[in-house]
Amino acid sequence: MGDINKDPPETGVLQDSLRSEGENLHKQIAKRNGEVNRMNKGELRAKLRDLKQDTRGTRAVLQKRLKHCYKKNRLSKANLRDPASINHFYDNIIVIDFEATCEEAKPPGFKHEIIEFPAVIINTQSRKIIGEFQSYVQPVLNPRLSKFCTRLTGISQEMVENAPKFPEVLNQFKNWLNENNLIFEGEDCRSFAIATDGPWDMGRFLLHQCNDSQQPLPEWAKKWINIKKSYCNFYRTKRLPLNQMLEKLGLHFEGRPHCGMDDSRNIARIAIHLLNDGCNLRLNERIRLHSGGKPDFRYRVVCNLSRRDFESLRGLSKPDVINNEEESDEDTENEDDEDLGHFENPDEVDIPIEMMAKLRMK
Repeated sequence: MGDINKDPPETGVLQDSLRSEGENLHKQIAKRNGEVNRMNKGELRAKLRDLKQDTRGTRAVLQKRLKHCYKKNRLSKANLRDPASINHFYDNIIVIDFEATCEEAKPPGFKHEIIEFPAVIINTQSRKIIGEFQSYVQPVLNPRLSKFCTRLTGISQEMVENAPKFPEVLNQFKNWLNENNLIFEGEDCRSFAIATDGPWDMGRFLLHQCNDSQQPLPEWAKKWINIKKSYCNFYRTKRLPLNQMLEKLGLHFEGRPHCGMDDSRNIARIAIHLLNDGCNLRLNERIRLHSGGKPDFRYRVVCNLSRRDFESLRGLSKPDVINNEEESDEDTENEDDEDLGHFENPDEVDIPIEMMAKLRMK
């Protein structure tokens, strides 16, 4: 009697065919990536202009953009969907950049308090900003703003004195989320994820503010996308401040630096460029929780969320056919210094063999 669990012969033939097709695609994309690596900045711009793509940015940015465009077109010719278009992990990304009380010479034991709570919604399909939230917040522990704080943030004493206290603002933000149908549904939530420029907004300002205000830390604030980390991994560059990230994309800061709303809008512009260039933004940092589900402030409270942990969190399988662009380049000579070095690139999800048949365009 035959083994009833054994796959029929035609299944093995199909898998061999898909594997061969995947390997051929991999070689073609690798060859094209090698060609892109040998192009100078003028050649990259000319190719992108012919393809009606954005021509702004450094050579590293232009290389990444052109590789993504070639890859997308090659997959389309093979009757496969663009993996970047099917692996948006969230319907929306909410960018938050708090402003907090500060002193020019920080005294021992000084506690920062949030004085501006801004948020910007990016829809990942349209790649546009579709909503904003902003409120100033009245500080309690240090109700008088320092001259340094006002000069840095542009927030006056009058603006915070007329503002609600943090618990009320947090509740307003929750209501705003509900009004925009942004419902956090647990670990595998697709509705939205928070994005910040660094670990401090969630891991310092909001965490300590909730603790000092005796408010539970919202579930959506326990894991987030560190855009700075996503940016340097995707474009293979060192960690950069906000204005330099914009400059490498050929952009300029719009508005007033250290205005929370303007900072959030500019971070959102960077996130949109990352999405357009093929970056699948994912959670990459989290709060380290101890017994009772609470952080222990005696230890470092922010830690990395690895790609493997994220895939486990979302129930994703590790892809194995069309590798990351950095790993599939046929030629990596003549790269700029900013391109060199070894980076984990967690931000591109590619096509596993077993999915190729499912991804066929109907």
